[in-house]
Amino acid sequence: IDNIRCVNVAFFPFNPESYSFNGNLYVAIDHNFAIKRADLSIPRNLNINFLENLRIIQHFNLQPNGTWTNEKEDIYANFAMTDFLTKVYAHQVRSYRYDEERDTGLADAPSEIPAEGHDTLFWQSHRHIALKRVESTLPALMDELQNVPAYRGFEKFLETIITGYIKTANERKTKSKVDIGQIWAFYGNNPIEGTRLRLGAMTTAHLHPRLFLSGYGAYGFKDRKWKYSATASYSFVKKQNYLHEFPRNDLSFTAAYDLYSLGMQMNDDLKDNLFVALGTAGIANRSYQNRYKIHYTVDWQSGFGISAWWKHTKDTPAGTLQYRLQVKENEWVDVPRFTLSKVGAAISYTPGMREYGANRDGRNGKINFINDNIQLELRHEYAYRGLMGGDYAYHQSQATVTDRIWLSSFGHIDARLSAGKVWNSVPFPMLASPEVNPSVFIEKNRFHLLQPFEFVTDEYITLHANYFLKGWILNRIPLLNKLQWREVLTFSGYYGNLTSKNNPLETYGLFVFPASAHPMHGEVYMEGSVGVENIFKVFRVDYFRRFTHLNQPGAKKHGIKIGFRFAF
Repeated sequence: IDNIRCVNVAFFPFNPESYSFNGNLYVAIDHNFAIKRADLSIPRNLNINFLENLRIIQHFNLQPNGTWTNEKEDIYANFAMTDFLTKVYAHQVRSYRYDEERDTGLADAPSEIPAEGHDTLFWQSHRHIALKRVESTLPALMDELQNVPAYRGFEKFLETIITGYIKTANERKTKSKVDIGQIWAFYGNNPIEGTRLRLGAMTTAHLHPRLFLSGYGAYGFKDRKWKYSATASYSFVKKQNYLHEFPRNDLSFTAAYDLYSLGMQMNDDLKDNLFVALGTAGIANRSYQNRYKIHYTVDWQSGFGISAWWKHTKDTPAGTLQYRLQVKENEWVDVPRFTLSKVGAAISYTPGMREYGANRDGRNGKINFINDNIQLELRHEYAYRGLMGGDYAYHQSQATVTDRIWLSSFGHIDARLSAGKVWNSVPFPMLASPEVNPSVFIEKNRFHLLQPFEFVTDEYITLHANYFLKGWILNRIPLLNKLQWREVLTFSGYYGNLTSKNNPLETYGLFVFPASAHPMHGEVYMEGSVGVENIFKVFRVDYFRRFTHLNQPGAKKHGIKIGFRFAF
């Protein structure tokens, strides 16, 4: 190959259902056995979605400094969403140019890439290989594909289901300036509000590339109260579609008044999700809260990110929730409300983080095609008594590590480990509790068989592990392998401890715990699940089982939940 003598090493997986490649490696035997060319393709029986065939050819060349580099890469793929939709054949060419002067530090700085990233003239003048005629017509091909009614309807339905938002414009003609949603939060029901209706919307960068507005209005027919949330955000970098696109550098202000469940650490969209609302329909431990928040977030290409915020909350108990202060033995005082004003900051680091799709929730979105890098985060919140009318002092710290552990053809494990501590004596609404998910839908990194605020602690360690076997077992069972189902195992554990300074039975001047709250004293709670995913390519069903604290009053020992996961 190119006058270099090579040996062809052919290889293939022992089992054609394994996640691996067939292929050929061409090894340059006269050049320290360097790889001159690699030709890879996926096995025919591989359990993979929407991809009928894939072939990758990489071409390596020896550079003057003795380094072998990949100079060209051809990727061929056949895609098919379903059998009744148009199939797509794709060929991508990547070309790499080695610059010896730049490698030795003698070259000028590289040309600046336009902020939009798709300036036609810029790329035409910097291409190593000119576009072929058929390649230059790719935009026209995508427009033609959009003209297929079945494809366009399926794409729009899938987008609405996944994102929960409805665009207000036909994007074939003009971009949507306002999106309506979340659609899953339109309806809810609970013992205090009764039937709850909510309508929300958010602006996009097509209305203004730097200024973004979002919010919702809700009404409860039983308590006859209006609730709302309104957020105004300004981005110091122009956005293509949504505020939360990476990288972020934005400042936002939020004013809200709503009903919240005790121990539910969820954002407004998630707590009002229809399926979460159904799961919490019987919970009466709630409070009305006036919230004001100023939040600043910035990301860097290096993988570092910083957030800083100020939150001001006025909390009024509702339903069966009571704030009863124990002054001394056999003497209590009812507290009608309290105010908490706190500041906080968080620093995160994800080495090797890469930019990806411009979805509404940025890198925190539910669809994350790149999730292979370890993520580190440190956060601390601080409240001072008397600051902006705050009634209590408060310190809480938390460290979190998230990583994906690959097990070769045996799948991968998504793991998240957190540890935190509340440093001073505070009323129970400011203590720590496991993050729960009472809905019928699976939510990653949450406990599925716990009730909100079932456990209360001020020192804790949390572990969540999700093992995706990718069909390692089911792919080898005749007939079942035709369904292309994949196995999933999960485990969640929580170690908690409540020190005496935050136990109202040992320290006066604290709120008495609700009857449903269980203080943990060096205890460990565990639960897990066995499930099957990739049902009709998108659905998942898990059977959850509780392993500890089975005699806890009202304990939910097991349950079946469903999920939605879009993965290749």
